Amino acid sequence: MGGASNKKSTQLQAKAMQQQADQFAVQMGAMREQINQQTSSMAQQQEQFQQQIAQSQQQMAQQAQIAQQQAQQAQAQLVNAQAQLAQSQQAANQANSVKADAGSSSSAASQQGKAAGGGTMLTGGLGIDPDKYTLGKTTLLGT
Repeated sequence: MGGASNKKSTQLQAKAMQQQADQFAVQMGAMREQINQQTSSMAQQQEQFQQQIAQSQQQMAQQAQIAQQQAQQAQAQLVNAQAQLAQSQQAANQANSVKADAGSSSSAASQQGKAAGGGTMLTGGLGIDPDKYTLGKTTLLGT
């Protein structure tokens, strides 16, 4: 009976080990299923992230293009404003320009010269009074 009980005990142990192996296989299958689901979920998330990145890059490219267009428009407006300023300055200069009348100024000077007999801009039209400035005749050396 000792041999039969050992055999029975060994069979029970083998059966228990087989049950444990079956349970382990079931657990491993469940874990593989979880890993597969997680891998699939991560692949979907990765695809979504890549789509978001692509959309962000497109938006950035569009914004850069818009900024470049705005800069070009601002440059064109600046050039136009500078051209308008130059035109308005030229118009103002032409409107405010004073042209010298050479004929009238020379004739006025000659008329003054004829009337007074020899004036300069310093002495005026009458010239100087010869009695007032005797140029050295009041000193001993001047006589």
